[in-house]
Amino acid sequence: MAAPSLVRSSVFRLPLLPVAVLGLPAAVAIWVVGADANRILTRTTEAAIQRETGELRAIFETGGFDALAGAVVERSRGSGPALFFLADAAGEKRAGNLAAPPAGMQDNLGRSTQRGVFVYPPAGMSAGGGSRTAAGVRIEVGRSGYLVVGRDIEDQRELLTSLYTRLAVGLAGLALLGTVAGLLLARYILRRIARMSAASTAIMSGNLSERIPLTGDGDELDRLADHLNAMLARIEDLMTGLREVSDNIAHDLR
Repeated sequence: MAAPSLVRSSVFRLPLLPVAVLGLPAAVAIWVVGADANRILTRTTEAAIQRETGELRAIFETGGFDALAGAVVERSRGSGPALFFLADAAGEKRAGNLAAPPAGMQDNLGRSTQRGVFVYPPAGMSAGGGSRTAAGVRIEVGRSGYLVVGRDIEDQRELLTSLYTRLAVGLAGLALLGTVAGLLLARYILRRIARMSAASTAIMSGNLSERIPLTGDGDELDRLADHLNAMLARIEDLMTGLREVSDNIAHDLR
């Protein structure tokens, strides 16, 4: 059976119908899962930044700029996701684990803002040697300077990308599996139909002793073939009886 005939057959299209029907909800589910994961991670990051900002603002209001610088130095130690850059009134760095102030934080529309996303080079790497993505907020600390409090979100972005990729691959695999299953099913059924058609052609040519082949599976096609064979046997008996009557009449007339 040629491939175009398989594709055009109803037995190929029918298995693909549930795949197509389920494909749209699956795609929507992928989008919803990704959106929910992104929302949860974003809320977690924003909560951490707000907490750090509130605590550091309280330290500044209580102890002044020097106390704030000491707190930033202390919190900048280690390899966690927290990021800081404290600058004095002249714009010079006083403390923090960011090598330079963010070139420009942007919102979702790409506009400059005091709160948003920026890129930065990891510690020990030059600005041209690679970068990571972070979310942060810039606050003014009186007339003494400004403070950037951020959070690395590169791992979150990679996690979301991996999640979307895996879900998309799963959906594509489901579609491919449905297509292959449809082709195999169509090939199997159309072969059986071809054998039934060949038997029918022989019968229509006058060979009433021909019978539609059975596979022994007992499925719908076997039951249909069995009923047709019973009908053919009955027709053959009637034709044999009619032939005998005709022969007898001809004999009597002679």
